[in-house]
Amino acid sequence: MLSLLGDRGYATDAIVANVSYYDAKVEAVIRDGKAGTAFTRPTTGAVCRPANGAEIVACLELPTSGGPATRIGRLAQSGAALVPVHVDERVLDHHLLVAGATGSGKSHLLSNVAHAATAMGRCVILFDHKPDHQNHHEPNDDADEPKSFELDGDGKGSVRYWTLDEDDTNVAATLISARASELDRAILAGTIFYRGGEENQAEAFEWIASAFADDQQGDWTIHGLKQYIQSTPNGELNNRLFGAGGGSLHGATMNAVRRKMEAPGRIPPFLDPQPTPDWQGRRRRTGNIDEVFQAGLNVIRINEENSRGYALFLDQLLRRASALRSEATLNNATQAPHLEVIIDEASDIFAAESRHLREAASSRLSEQVRKGRSLHIGYVISVQSAGDVPERIRNNLNTTIIGRHRNMRVLRDALPTAKAEMLDQADKLNPGEMFVDMFSVRSLLSCEMDISPSKLTVAE
Repeated sequence: MLSLLGDRGYATDAIVANVSYYDAKVEAVIRDGKAGTAFTRPTTGAVCRPANGAEIVACLELPTSGGPATRIGRLAQSGAALVPVHVDERVLDHHLLVAGATGSGKSHLLSNVAHAATAMGRCVILFDHKPDHQNHHEPNDDADEPKSFELDGDGKGSVRYWTLDEDDTNVAATLISARASELDRAILAGTIFYRGGEENQAEAFEWIASAFADDQQGDWTIHGLKQYIQSTPNGELNNRLFGAGGGSLHGATMNAVRRKMEAPGRIPPFLDPQPTPDWQGRRRRTGNIDEVFQAGLNVIRINEENSRGYALFLDQLLRRASALRSEATLNNATQAPHLEVIIDEASDIFAAESRHLREAASSRLSEQVRKGRSLHIGYVISVQSAGDVPERIRNNLNTTIIGRHRNMRVLRDALPTAKAEMLDQADKLNPGEMFVDMFSVRSLLSCEMDISPSKLTVAE
């Protein structure tokens, strides 16, 4: 009709500006007790009423309730309907991006996702970087329905604490060590040679480590490799790497490699730890990463100052998770639990100072996220700004939940269906108020997220 009017010379903008149809915005039409999209405009004089909770859930195609344990929040401004928002297996398998400034409520949301995933029988692995999640064995008295996990119990209602930090104050945490021979050598190289401008040193170390691993037939430690590099002349290293008449390692680069391997703090202490006089008795230790993959909540504590070790251990865990789920799928082991991996403060990995570490770790995480859905490994990536996540990873995170946020350009990319007036409110959201673009749900949601039923750790 507008085209026809335009062809006849009328100013269509003036006509449209003076035409109104209804004062009510019709979201759905109820037919036979079921809500459907209003593809047909109601007739003049049609009677409208607010939809009830069940009709809203049906219209938006929200995940149906799996009980209180799978609820993460409710729709904002839903009035008396009080429409709950749940997650289900499909949402978890298709991965989540959680973003928001400090104090926006991310930690409570991650805790609620952990509660939901464990209620579904999943093995949940939560990387705790700040820390916020060291008290899940205690109920949160501020919650409507306080609920704690059973410390070191069996099954989906239990929580176990793990740590990479020898000085961790959580006495219930089991100390995890890792064998350097089982780690990705590119990420190991970037972990040790992590400063900007050390890429050549990282590359040289990676080459030497690969050759050393071949010579040792896979049975080696970081201390043995360090001794080999320190005691082997450059000429012999060149012959081993390049053969007669091949290339050569730069002398200054090798001097820097040797010097920095001796510097304190370069090699993460959880790599091939050497026994000390007080080795026994301080806390339980394990070198078997498979112990982490148990039903329930497994909280892994990462020291704030050890973000390089974060990327290194995370890579080992993700590769092992993928291998275990592949074995379960191959053997049709239907009883093997699905996995949910919650990575808090993931920007420490994506923003690593070393380009070598940043690219290697991001590439591996991107690969694991792509493969995760088919293996029933769900990922939750939590950052302060959605723009911290590389696009190749963000494109595979099918649910986006965003709290208080200031970068409008990033928000528009992360929430492409959001209206301008909604985005304008993003930097004014209160704690727990979040925009939710959930996988398979038909509309962008404005939600009030629940506080965690179990206690979060408060920094002193």
